[in-house]
Amino acid sequence: MGKTGKLIILGVVALFLMGIFSWIVGVSNSERKLLLRGKAAQENSQVVFDNTWKTIRDQASVSDKYKEAFKDVYIGMMSARYASDSSSGKQTLMKWITESNPTLDASIYKTLMNTIEGSRNEFTMEQKKLIDIDRQHKTLKATFPNSLIIGNRPDLEIKIVTSNKTKAAFDSGEDNDDPLAPTK
Repeated sequence: MGKTGKLIILGVVALFLMGIFSWIVGVSNSERKLLLRGKAAQENSQVVFDNTWKTIRDQASVSDKYKEAFKDVYIGMMSARYASDSSSGKQTLMKWITESNPTLDASIYKTLMNTIEGSRNEFTMEQKKLIDIDRQHKTLKATFPNSLIIGNRPDLEIKIVTSNKTKAAFDSGEDNDDPLAPTK
C-alpha cells in the first residue's frame, strides 16, 4: 500500500474518531442540559409553591379583616339605629324588615377561591414539567448507545409535593372518600 493509501485510511480513521468524539460530547452536553433544566424547574416549582401560599394567606387575611370590619360597622349601625327607638319591639322588627341594610360583598371570597384554584393549577403544571424533565433525563441515560457514555451518571433528584391523603391512597390502592357525602 502506497503513501496515498495510508493517508486516505488515516484520514478516514481520523474522521471516524472525530465523529465518535463529537457524538460523546453531544450526548454528555445533552445530559448536562437536562440536569440543569431539571434543577431549575425544581427551584421554579418551589417559587410557585411559595407564591401560592403567600398569595392565598394574604387574600384570606384581607377577607377576614373585611368580614370583621363589616361586622363591626353593621353591629354599630344597628345598635345606634335602634338604641334610641322607644317604640315596641314589634314596630322595630317591621322597621328593620322594610329598611335597606348593608350586605356582605361575597366577591372577595370568590376572588380568593379563584386565586386558590389558579395557583394550585399553576403549581400542578410546574410539577408536571419537572416530572417530564426527569423522564427525559432517565430516558437519555437508559437508551443505547447513550447508556455507554452517561448511563452511570446520577439521576436528577426531584421533589414532588403531594398530600398525606394522596400518599395513603396510592399506598393502599384505594380512595373511598366521597367529597359530596355528608360528614358524620
